[in-house]
Amino acid sequence: MGSHSAVYGKYYQDIVIQSNSFKDIKAQAIHCENYQNCAIVGNTIQKCGGGIEFNAICFAPDGNYYNPAAGSLPSYDSVKTYNAKTVIKNNKIEVKKGSSLANASAIYVFGGKANSQRTKERTKKFYKKTFRLTGVTIQGNHISSAKSAGIYLAYTGSYNVKGNKITGVSTKSAPRGVGIYLDNCSGGKVQSNKISGNNSHGIYLLSSSGSAKNPISLYKNTVDASKKTGAMGLYLKKSKYVDIARNTVSAKSYAVYLYDSAVVTIGEKNAGNTLTSAAKYGIFATHKSKYGISARYNFITARESAVHAMKGSKVEAFGNAVKATSKSKSASSKSAKSKSSKSTKSKSTTSKSAKAETSSAKTKSGSSKQKSSSSKSK
Repeated sequence: MGSHSAVYGKYYQDIVIQSNSFKDIKAQAIHCENYQNCAIVGNTIQKCGGGIEFNAICFAPDGNYYNPAAGSLPSYDSVKTYNAKTVIKNNKIEVKKGSSLANASAIYVFGGKANSQRTKERTKKFYKKTFRLTGVTIQGNHISSAKSAGIYLAYTGSYNVKGNKITGVSTKSAPRGVGIYLDNCSGGKVQSNKISGNNSHGIYLLSSSGSAKNPISLYKNTVDASKKTGAMGLYLKKSKYVDIARNTVSAKSYAVYLYDSAVVTIGEKNAGNTLTSAAKYGIFATHKSKYGISARYNFITARESAVHAMKGSKVEAFGNAVKATSKSKSASSKSAKSKSSKSTKSKSTTSKSAKAETSSAKTKSGSSKQKSSSSKSK
């Protein structure tokens, strides 16, 4: 159900897709191109190649997109961003495991770039331009199976992804197989979702950045990424202006993983996170993740220490409660907790302190003298 063609600068408006049942469809059950003021509510999708796909005008701007009747394209400024004003709510979605679609997600919301050769030939002034969606609410959906991602958003802003239950995302290789995937998105909210039983990361941000006034908010989500080795609870790659508060996260690998990211707040007073990691560290920062990153007032369980910053990265740690899961590392846990409580003096967990902590943990004798000198050096 839906559309596969559109006109630049014109929208399908005021459409309601409600209380339908879709089963054993090879492609997506619902496919929307260039919709506005749309409600997709209370549908049941079973064993389909994809769930709900909602695209901006540029997903594949070739033979499916047409110039207005006047024969001329609108200005790029008039179509580069459009407010979809759309709700995708209370749907039950099961994507079949053997789907042949490249992006077999349960809910797929896509802006994007007009990079096709056909666009270059037909609409030169749109070639390589970025188009963005805003104003999409994804709420209360129950996703029991998907291949690529439970919920995938690309080139989208001012979104609200709230109260969804996501499990059974089956693709094994990251970055696919994740619960919620934000790709080149701007500020919006991801809150109160329950994510578990998937084959990769819980929530994954790629090249997604909010702003000081409108950050990306990850709030009150419950994430269990403990099914597969290497799965992170929250994975931020090349992302900025992200607030992480009051989440409960457990992971086979790191609970929070930062790769070349900046201006990330992990917990605040009265808004800390509960982070449980089966790896050495609860929060891991690497590849120059060093500007404006803080971890405060979290409860962190890990094998060795709460926060670890690789060379060239830095995390300011303050007021965290730390529990070490390995008995042999109990002294390391005490050291991490002491360092966290005194962080107003040291201000940061740097790569030097992280190295000292790691080398201390690896020392076979584990003498208290070595550990206390390591703690003083921090």
